[in-house]
Amino acid sequence: MFEGGAGNGGHVQPCSPDVVASVRPSAIRREGMMGLGARLGGPPNMRIRLVVVAIGWAIIGGIGACGSGFMLVSDWRAAHGGGVTGTFTLTEPLGCDRYQPPRQRCGWFGDFRSDDGKKVRRHMELAGGLPMGAEVGDMLPARDAGSLTAVYQVNDKNRWRSTAGLFAVFSAAFLLGIIVLQPWSWRARLRRRRATSRG
Repeated sequence: MFEGGAGNGGHVQPCSPDVVASVRPSAIRREGMMGLGARLGGPPNMRIRLVVVAIGWAIIGGIGACGSGFMLVSDWRAAHGGGVTGTFTLTEPLGCDRYQPPRQRCGWFGDFRSDDGKKVRRHMELAGGLPMGAEVGDMLPARDAGSLTAVYQVNDKNRWRSTAGLFAVFSAAFLLGIIVLQPWSWRARLRRRRATSRG
């Protein structure tokens, strides 16, 4: 590795042994990406931006992974015959997506009543929506799989796949943020800084 610049007349000079040693794998494992960037003289603003981005990844990824994880449980149950079957009555239309028919789907709120009449859930969302043309008061077979906000059509077998994809994306973002931040090394870094300041 070499360094040079206007201060030495443009001549290329070898880096000091301390800088070379700092890029060894053991140093990376010991200090992490942020510590290594500081020893190599990386721009402070860049390090701060990296930390901010990593924190954002960890927070958004963690929240998204938790939410999609809960959704995935009920989606999986609905796809594999879990929960309670009944009738869903449309009560309030929502907007439609931008796909063209026949792929276009429109969202609906409605009331669910189980086949035995023992379970009634009002103002629930119909997962996956319906093609355009449905009207208030229409009734269709549905399944309550335990979701807090939605019920499913009885023939909905593949919704869990898209939810699993979201779960994977959010989990990857969370793990990437944690790897960059390396919270398990914060205590050791604090001890080293305290020892250095006392010395």
